[in-house]
Amino acid sequence: QPLEKLNIFFDGVKTRIAQGVKEDEISYQLVFSKQELRKVIEKYQGKEVKKALETLYKKVLKHLSEEGNLLQVVWCTMQGEFVHQYKQFEEMIARCYPG
Repeated sequence: QPLEKLNIFFDGVKTRIAQGVKEDEISYQLVFSKQELRKVIEKYQGKEVKKALETLYKKVLKHLSEEGNLLQVVWCTMQGEFVHQYKQFEEMIARCYPG
């Protein structure tokens, strides 16, 4: 996964919310503080994400190279999922880490 550590971080945030922690109190949890969020985000500079996506594309290409049309469908779906995850991260940050 290109954003694996962010997924893990926000899965933890979602778990805490499910356990009853209010969204506006998440940033006061030691493991989910703004500083910890920044550390995780810093690991995903633009070129790092691009490289991870290129690697993922090569893996998909390797497995689906014989199926030309299927490659396009699968890659388009994966792109959509990536954008969806990114938007979810933005929304969670806006709700749990205002300002």
